[in-house]
Amino acid sequence: MKTMKKVVAVLMVAVMTMAMSVLAFADEEITFHFKNVQNWETVGGWIYEGIAFTTNVTPPDKCAVVNGEKQLWPGAKCEDEGNGWVKITATFSSRDAGAAVIFNNWVADNTINDTTTQEDLDKLAASGVLCDSSAKAQSPNVMIGVKKDGWVGFDANEYWISWDGSSTGMMGAEGSGLSKEAPADYVVGGGEAPTEAPTEAPTQAPSEDQTQAPAGDQTEAPTQAPTTAPAEKAPTTGDSVAMTVVIFGLVAAVAFVVSKKKANA
Repeated sequence: MKTMKKVVAVLMVAVMTMAMSVLAFADEEITFHFKNVQNWETVGGWIYEGIAFTTNVTPPDKCAVVNGEKQLWPGAKCEDEGNGWVKITATFSSRDAGAAVIFNNWVADNTINDTTTQEDLDKLAASGVLCDSSAKAQSPNVMIGVKKDGWVGFDANEYWISWDGSSTGMMGAEGSGLSKEAPADYVVGGGEAPTEAPTEAPTQAPSEDQTQAPAGDQTEAPTQAPTTAPAEKAPTTGDSVAMTVVIFGLVAAVAFVVSKKKANA
C-alpha cells in the first residue's frame, strides 16, 4: 500500500510539472510563406490574432510602432526566401483563435484608421516607409481558422499562400491558395543545386577536340533544390525548455521518494 501511494505521489508531481510547463510556454509561433507574384520590392505582413482582427500580433521589432505598442500599417517587413517567396513569423497566445493576415507592398496609407496622427506619419517616415495611399497595393485577406472552411484555429505551424495577383476574394481554404503543405513551386535559397557529390565519377576524360557535351549524358546539376522537407524537425526553444522542466520535475519527485524511504528505514 505504501509503495502504491509513493507511485501515485510521483505521478501527481509529474502531471503538475507538465501542466505548469504548458502554461509557461503557451505562446505559439506560426510562420506564413507568401508568393510575391506582383514582384513588390518589399513585402509587408499585417497580422492579427483572431479572424475578427481583434489583436494585432505583427512583429513589432520589424515595423513602425508608436509608443511601444501601436503597430502601423503596412506592418512588418517579410524575410526574402528567394525565388519570389517571402516569410514572416508571428507569436500567438493560443492555437484556437486563428489569424487574419494581409500582405502588401509596404506602402503606408494615411487614410485608414491605423494611421491617424502626425506622430504616426513621423514614425513611418523614420522607419523608411513611403506614405502614399495612391501607391498602396495588397493581397486579399488571408483568414486562417474560419470554421466554415474546415479550419479550426491553427492545425499547422506553417502555411503557404499562393495568391494569383488578381483575385480579391477572401483566402481561407485549401482551394483559394492557402495550404498547410509547401506547393511544388516552393523552392527557396535561389534554387541552388544539391551539394551531394555524384555517386560515381566519370571514368573517361573528354577528348581534346570535343566541343559539345553529348545530349544523352547531361552532367549538369539540377537547377531546382528538392522540395521535400526533412523527416525530423528540431524542437523549438520553448519545447526544449518545457521538456527540461518535465524531466527535472520527475527527477525531483523520485529523489523525494527515495529520501523519504531512507528516513523511514
